Amino acid sequence: MLTDHALAQSVESILDSLISAELEMNNLPYDNVNDLIKGLQVLITNLAEYKQQNYAIARSLPVNADAHVRTAVEQIDERIDLLRQRAENGLEKIQQTLKQREQRKAEVRGYLELLEEIERWLSTTSIHLMEVTECSTEEEMRRRMDEESAVLNDLREKEQYLKDVLDKTASYLMYKDVTDRTTTLRENLTVLIRILREKALILENNIQRLAEHLHPVESQIHPQTVDIESQTSPLTSIEPVPVTLDI
Repeated sequence: MLTDHALAQSVESILDSLISAELEMNNLPYDNVNDLIKGLQVLITNLAEYKQQNYAIARSLPVNADAHVRTAVEQIDERIDLLRQRAENGLEKIQQTLKQREQRKAEVRGYLELLEEIERWLSTTSIHLMEVTECSTEEEMRRRMDEESAVLNDLREKEQYLKDVLDKTASYLMYKDVTDRTTTLRENLTVLIRILREKALILENNIQRLAEHLHPVESQIHPQTVDIESQTSPLTSIEPVPVTLDI
């Protein structure tokens, strides 16, 4: 069992260690993420060791130990828990920030790859202003109309998706780690959306031409037959209506 003097020295030693730990926490290299993580991890390890030392002191306290010493040991334990919680919370936030950073980078990289994929799709998909005379039969016209409609639907889905990506990535411009790539991405998105809209107009024009040819509007308007005799009566059948004049 430790003497009162030895207990006091042990308590004072842990207090000095905690003061040093707080100073270390306040002076961690916040401008370097990797060094900051290492510093917090070392700090958490040291605090765990201080807690074990303090626990050993608490167990060795005699029943008649000085009240000030007992109070100091309890306060040290609480202080260790507080510092450890701060360090663990800080470490968790940094790790979450790094994870979010990597997610943003991966998303931007994925969107850029998607743009390249859509550009390849456009380069291999024939979208041009057609003439109805390109189709020799009605069956060919219907098949061509179905094909143009399918491409148009696919194109509209791609355009809507790119518009959603454009809206989502607006907030990415505030993060320095992806600012440059996000700017490039959004510029390419804007250009590609405009191209898709232009292609959509061509497809809509083709579909309209084919539809008009397959279902032509009646060119001649047949006048409605009206039975004149049923609508009017001969003049001779009109009898005057007597009118009474009060003079």
